[in-house]
Amino acid sequence: MEAKGGNSSLGSRNGFQQGSKEYFDDLLNTLEGKATNSELIEEILASRGFGEVEYFKVHQKFTTDGNLKLTELQKFEL
Repeated sequence: MEAKGGNSSLGSRNGFQQGSKEYFDDLLNTLEGKATNSELIEEILASRGFGEVEYFKVHQKFTTDGNLKLTELQKFEL
């Protein structure tokens, strides 16, 4: 899940746009080498090949007077 607030937009990582399969894969490959949550990362890597992983963006913007707008939810295609 990519959580965004206010006027923030999707960023990039190593040249890959947030929300893309390449971005997701690059992030998982980076996390795979870290000791924390290694079991979770392995489970995500295994599930990814079976279409069991869902990737979303959640965004909540503000009105011009500073009040919260409705939360937007967007599903990315992996």
